Amino acid sequence: MKYLHLLLTAGAFTVASVSGQIIATGINNGGFEDDDSGDPPSGWSLNEVGGSITVSDEYAFAGSNSLAIDSTGAGDWAVPNAFQSFPATPGAEYSLSGYMFMPDSDPITDASFGIFKIEFQDSGGTILDVAGLVTTGTAAGGPFFGAESDPQLNSGSASDTWVFSEAVVTAPAGAASVGFYLLNVNQGINPTTIYFDNITAIPEPKTYALIGGLLALGLVMYRRRRRA
Repeated sequence: MKYLHLLLTAGAFTVASVSGQIIATGINNGGFEDDDSGDPPSGWSLNEVGGSITVSDEYAFAGSNSLAIDSTGAGDWAVPNAFQSFPATPGAEYSLSGYMFMPDSDPITDASFGIFKIEFQDSGGTILDVAGLVTTGTAAGGPFFGAESDPQLNSGSASDTWVFSEAVVTAPAGAASVGFYLLNVNQGINPTTIYFDNITAIPEPKTYALIGGLLALGLVMYRRRRRA
């Protein structure tokens, strides 16, 4: 038993180290450094209805690039967005954070805003309510339930300044998938480009897979040790 404890302890330190690295670099291509300026962002799915989404080297919180989401559907509640989806574990806590930026030359002057959002769906694709489960940010009402980050980037935010925003929520019962979204919500008459960078999400599914693999390996080695 002491051998198993030492093996799992060593595995825990390995996971902590790898987990820290994953969190530091964010989810897949969270810094948009895997792409050239103008290219679609690798690792992300795009919904460009009412806008356009490109990798930009004009502004960056870290590195050379950021993601520029331009909302052109003025007054039509256009919500162009980029997102990534993963399997979810009910009862697990999820965090999505990053930085948003609007240049002084093109600030938000109406009711539009930028946010990060965490959304859960069941196995049938129904979006699940997270009321009472959000510890950082705001629970959005239906039909588009989810945890919205705080603060928003809006007309009251400083321009030419990278603004940190975060949402933290516990996955509800029945959650089969989790989506991490970057949104430019246009509900005014002055479409604005919002830049997103240094996106991180916790937990990263790869971390859980690694933990499970190390625990399984430890159990196998322990059983072989006992048989020897």
